[in-house]
Amino acid sequence: MSRANWWKRKGCVPAAEGSARAGRKIKSLGISSVSMDPLDLNGKGFIAGGAGKFFFPLDKRLEIGTEGYSPKILEKIEYAGANAVSFKQAQQHLKMLADLEISGRHATDLTERFGAEREQKRDREVALMKADKLEVKVLNKPEVCAVYVDAGKAQTRQEDEGEGPGVRGQAWADTKVACLVTYQAKEHSEDPQPEVPSKLMERETVNLY
Repeated sequence: MSRANWWKRKGCVPAAEGSARAGRKIKSLGISSVSMDPLDLNGKGFIAGGAGKFFFPLDKRLEIGTEGYSPKILEKIEYAGANAVSFKQAQQHLKMLADLEISGRHATDLTERFGAEREQKRDREVALMKADKLEVKVLNKPEVCAVYVDAGKAQTRQEDEGEGPGVRGQAWADTKVACLVTYQAKEHSEDPQPEVPSKLMERETVNLY
């Protein structure tokens, strides 16, 4: 039996032939081709033909997670799942706009998992901030900043816990919103507005506490 036939019977192909096969298109990664280096075993190079669609070192190099999607594809799934009116619509958007075949259930699971991970990250950062241990990552530190606050009302409802369609436990709740605004500092030799604005002098306009 020839050496080439022996490799094929063992589920392997010679390196030259296998490298050609490895340069196939992988649509889900958004890349045109993938090249894989042959493994050298006692000076005889070969590539495993039955290693599957993705091989772990290649997955790691391309930052592919356990779901089999690249980070860019996962970003598209999360965006569609979070912004579409339903996960079924998210599935349709991904198929039409990203040429991605994914079930609505899978899109639901991934989006909810990413949301939970973001909540955990937020809670960790809040805890670090309260302990004055949060690292501030700002490229350009502003000279002046201001925080504007406001409040309002929003309708809420009870979380769906496998109880079927319909709205339960609807109620009104208070919302508190803040906006951080940065400015460039300007120095003046004199007060640019020495007089208090007239609106701030009206008791009906300004709510004094």
